[in-house]
Amino acid sequence: MNWDRSARTRNVHVDVFANTKEGFVEFSHKWKFEDEPPPPDSEGMIDLPAGKTAYQLHFHLKDNTDPKMDLSFIDQASEAMWVVVGGDCPTCAGNGAGQILFNHEPSKQTLVVDDLNSNVPAMKFKYALRFEGAEGQQAGDPPKQCPPYEYDPEFKNGGGNT
Repeated sequence: MNWDRSARTRNVHVDVFANTKEGFVEFSHKWKFEDEPPPPDSEGMIDLPAGKTAYQLHFHLKDNTDPKMDLSFIDQASEAMWVVVGGDCPTCAGNGAGQILFNHEPSKQTLVVDDLNSNVPAMKFKYALRFEGAEGQQAGDPPKQCPPYEYDPEFKNGGGNT
């Protein structure tokens, strides 16, 4: 599906932080709409309102690991972000029932995806941002050997951009 650039589009910037804690790589994020202050819950679910608006999500990796893990987005966009509808973490590539378009190849520190926001009714998505880097571990039960490193927060499409 093609991205209709004539549609009203709103940019969303998501800073993804990679830190090292007790030998494990841990991720967090903060998000905001372009040219606006961050919402009060900018570390929580990315909430894209309903309406006649599509979104372009700009993920910016901030690798603060120590020792440096040289993290970067996996170099194919559809492998750098897996998306599923619902609350379960994705286990394979997906585009959130066709809502997410991978029209832009990622750079090492930036991934841009297009979100149609055309679903009706509103949908909650779980996504996994996926990174390459030096061998290491992520916390879990049991700890996960990496790469790939994965970070899987949630976002909600309000829907209605039809």
